[in-house]
Amino acid sequence: MFIGAFLLKSNVYVSMEHLSNKLSTSISTITKDLLEIEKWFKNRNVSLIKKAGKGIK
Repeated sequence: MFIGAFLLKSNVYVSMEHLSNKLSTSISTITKDLLEIEKWFKNRNVSLIKKAGKGIK
């Protein structure tokens, strides 16, 4: 759940590459984790904003 907490605290867009580097894991793993985080957020009426070329916030 680190990714979810990190994104909630961030006021700027965060790239998948940044998350991948920070967690020392692959972008594929980050992508899979984000799918689960989005479901968890959706159940709590929280949404992620995704912008191509910018990242997620």
